[in-house]
Amino acid sequence: MLKVGFLIDDLSPSHQVNELIEFVESNEVFDNPTLITGYKNTNNDSVLKKVIGKFKQSPIKTFDSLLKVVLMKVISRVELKIAKKRFPEYRSNNQIEKLNEFKVINVEGMWSKSGLFLEMTSDDLTLLENCKLDCIIRCGSGILRGELLDITKLGVISFHHGDNRTNRGGPSGFWEVLNSEPSSGFVIQKLNEELDGGEVLFRGNLMTSDLWFANNAQLLVKSNPFMMELLLSIAKYNKLPSPEGVRLHGNGLYKLDSSLSLIQYLLTVLLPKIFSSLITKFVSLKTT
Repeated sequence: MLKVGFLIDDLSPSHQVNELIEFVESNEVFDNPTLITGYKNTNNDSVLKKVIGKFKQSPIKTFDSLLKVVLMKVISRVELKIAKKRFPEYRSNNQIEKLNEFKVINVEGMWSKSGLFLEMTSDDLTLLENCKLDCIIRCGSGILRGELLDITKLGVISFHHGDNRTNRGGPSGFWEVLNSEPSSGFVIQKLNEELDGGEVLFRGNLMTSDLWFANNAQLLVKSNPFMMELLLSIAKYNKLPSPEGVRLHGNGLYKLDSSLSLIQYLLTVLLPKIFSSLITKFVSLKTT
């Protein structure tokens, strides 16, 4: 039986992660899932302290960061309701069922100063080696680095909810809508040290949705069955499928490093949608 570990931020993961854990638990070709957690980055500095520190370094960047927060809240307020109507479990977190039946490994982890990169301590690695896992599914935060990537026979497998040939980085589902791309991709990859440059084991594409959150939701929901199929294949043949050939990643990483992209999104995507919806409602009221 294939022994699968799930790297999760906490024991109340997203609906999609719960689905994967339940799938492994309920299928006889897998051993009971092993849950790896405890490493979550807990920076206790207050928001005010962080803002004051950034303001001293660069007032302009601090203002831009605050504007990004405001714009994100506006977008979330409008789009989350729409996305949840289409995908009710979007951004819902629930405690793992049958938790007392699973082995839970609490690791410490080592975060980089930026809070982006995550490695495991030597004690963590020893704990994981003793579990004798066949593979680890990355379902949490942090860009993984170091020996963790090679601690199991089959490595660490992860989603990237974007087409890594053109869309490396994030946030997932945003750039395809902003750039009016007809399709949005996702990949399942075996991770290595290159960000969004792992060995691609499966690649899929969906028609791009009209809004960012809805596009992100469909990528999360509709990619899950393909991970399940991949895990069944790995269990059957006791090896990973042949990866894609080596690809050169000429495009830079997408990052929301300023508020300009969010302003552009509001002006070219979200506000026209809101205006069109109001016009439609107004016309329908006049005709009734």
